[in-house]
Amino acid sequence: MMRLRFPAWTVLLCALAALAYAVPALGDALIYDRAAVGHGQWWRLLTGSLVHLSPRHFLADVPALFVLGALAEQRRERPLAVVYLVAALAVGATVHLGVPGVRTFGGLSGVVTALVVLVALENAGRGAPAQRLWRGVLVLVAGKLLVETCFDTSWLTAGGSEPYLPVPLSHLAGAGAALAFHFRGALAAATAWPRPGRRAS
Repeated sequence: MMRLRFPAWTVLLCALAALAYAVPALGDALIYDRAAVGHGQWWRLLTGSLVHLSPRHFLADVPALFVLGALAEQRRERPLAVVYLVAALAVGATVHLGVPGVRTFGGLSGVVTALVVLVALENAGRGAPAQRLWRGVLVLVAGKLLVETCFDTSWLTAGGSEPYLPVPLSHLAGAGAALAFHFRGALAAATAWPRPGRRAS
């Protein structure tokens, strides 16, 4: 019988997101703000993902992160802290460098995308039927990313009632971070410089 682990890093991240939503002054200090980053507030590249701009925005991201993160922390030997940090920083840096028209940005959807892709990749190698299930998840995520990127939209903002515009590139950044994290060993081996041989003396 598998012993359940307390998903500490996931609970911490969700709690920080809830706190940033409940305390507007804190959210203002953490949200990605292009002008503030330009004035040296680089932490916003990392913390912007914690801030949500509407109740629907919060409820779409945080519960999904909690469920997926709790599942992932049950199966992983290493903590998710590094995954969360890499994904959040990848999202913030991508928005900053790749979408210069965006002045403010928030939301954990890019991190959630990273987590979905990572969990699916880690489980896709398991035996059937789990293998087929998680491969199907990867196909669905790829299709979602394609539609979002091609039409510059998101299901969350399709109705036009949300007070912000979608940034599909943030989801691509999250997926890319998950791929890089999952295949980091192969990437390191492929990019490693050959070491010169030792000379005999």
